[in-house]
Amino acid sequence: MKKTSLTVLLIVVLFAVGFIFFYNSVSQTTEEQGTTVFRLPESPLFASFQINEMEVQLTDGVAEGIDAGLKENVRIETIVPPVYGDVTGDARDDAILLLAYTENGGEKMYYIATALKDEEGFLGMNAIPLERKEVPASVVVEDELVVVAYAHEPEKSEGEEIEKLAYAQVFFTLVGTTLQAVGTSDGESVLRGEYVFNGASAFFTPCESDVRYSISPESNSYAALEAIYSERTKDVEPSTPIYIVLIGSTVDANEQDGTQTVDVSAIVGVPKESSCTR
Repeated sequence: MKKTSLTVLLIVVLFAVGFIFFYNSVSQTTEEQGTTVFRLPESPLFASFQINEMEVQLTDGVAEGIDAGLKENVRIETIVPPVYGDVTGDARDDAILLLAYTENGGEKMYYIATALKDEEGFLGMNAIPLERKEVPASVVVEDELVVVAYAHEPEKSEGEEIEKLAYAQVFFTLVGTTLQAVGTSDGESVLRGEYVFNGASAFFTPCESDVRYSISPESNSYAALEAIYSERTKDVEPSTPIYIVLIGSTVDANEQDGTQTVDVSAIVGVPKESSCTR
């Protein structure tokens, strides 16, 4: 009887010790997992960004010194509230931040950065420097592009009054998950409008214009435009125009038939939710 009782008691003790060990292991695993789970911030002002090949952590829109991933005496801060708009085409409002970078209290450099929105929060991506050393007049998101505008006075004749400022625009687009400047060569510009391919020829009509330009078959992007058009219009009527953003230049009208042509060097984007009428 005593032997049986001791055996039962031993089993109970072993069971209790095993339960405690298992409970502690589960608790420890949960705690360890809790320390390694990465949660995205609800505000882009608390996201981290790749700046000059460094991972920089913002805290309420400011990063300063070694603790933030910077060198000593370096400060980065947002100078305007974040601008929100969809740059990925997923119908979520991503965030664009205009940042000022200073070292040892010296001259400011300006950066543009993007933080992508998902279900949990904002994921900071890269920041790239702006070429001009002045504060932009505005930063907006249009057609999945980041548009940075600078105000300047247009040229005027002596005694002529300036009624309004002119604006120079710089464009940025997301390539994969990397923000990049949209480069244009001399004579080129960013063109927004409607594109149509009828099986034999391609045409482009810029927004706010009645001029219908022929797309030069020698354009670098001619075949790509045709493929995009075929994909976008496979379930609609033939010759339905699609909205598109291009980099290109206009060519003088053909002397024989008066046809005006656009030479397209690159396709910036084909946003589904945009149109000339918005």
